Amino acid sequence: MKVVTIYSPSHKQMVDEYFLPSFPKDDSLELKLIEVPQTAGEKPIFNSPQWSEFMKLKAKIMWEELQLTPENEFYLFLDTDIITVNNFHDYLNVQMKDWDLMCQSDSPSPYIPNHCTGIVCVKNNEKTRNLFKAVSRIMDGDILIQNQPKFNNEQEIMTWLLANKQYIHELREILNTNFPFSVAYTYGSIAGKVWNVAEVDFVLPPKDNLLWVHANWCNYNDKMALLKLLKEKLK
Repeated sequence: MKVVTIYSPSHKQMVDEYFLPSFPKDDSLELKLIEVPQTAGEKPIFNSPQWSEFMKLKAKIMWEELQLTPENEFYLFLDTDIITVNNFHDYLNVQMKDWDLMCQSDSPSPYIPNHCTGIVCVKNNEKTRNLFKAVSRIMDGDILIQNQPKFNNEQEIMTWLLANKQYIHELREILNTNFPFSVAYTYGSIAGKVWNVAEVDFVLPPKDNLLWVHANWCNYNDKMALLKLLKEKLK
C-alpha cells in the first residue's frame, strides 16, 4: 500500500520527531516522502497567499500520485503533523472495498461537512480522477463550473465539490465517507475551535481503534507543542 506525505523545510522537525517514529514498521506499507519548496514562508500563516501556493503544490501532487496508482487500487495521503497510533493497513483494505474516497472529518457537526485533506485515502478510478483533477485545476485558478465560488485552499474546494456532487455529472457517483473521530482524531473537530496552548484537559478516543491523531486546527507556532501533548496523552 502506497502512503504519501509532503513537507517543506519548516515541517522537517515534525517529520523526524513525530511522523516517521510513529509510522508502522510494515513491509506492506510503501512510504513516499516528498520534499517541496518553502513557498509558505518560514512560519506559515493559514490561508495567506504564500500558504495557498503550498496548497497548490499539495493538490498537484495528490492528483499526480493518483494517476500513478494502478486502476482500482488506492493510496493514502497523510500530512506530516500526524502521529500514527496503530497500523492502518488492514483497516483500510477492508474499508476501501466499499468506498472511492475516505477523509478525515474537520467538522464538529455531521450536518456541515468539511473533508480534511490531511488524511485522505483515495481509489484510482475515473470518478476520483475527475475530482482530484478538478481540485488541482481550480487551485490553479481555472473556472470549471458555473457560479463557482472563490476558495482559499484545496480542502475547501474538495468539500464544496463533494457537497454538490449530485449536480456535477462527472462526480455524482463517487462513494465517499469520513473516518470516525474514534479512528482519525483532531482536537478542532471535537472542540470546533483552534487549539489554545492552555487547553490540555481534552481526552483522546480509546487507543484500541485509534489510527491517527492530527495536530491541525492549530497555529503553526503551536504545532510542536500540540504534537508533544498528543504524544504524552497517547502514553
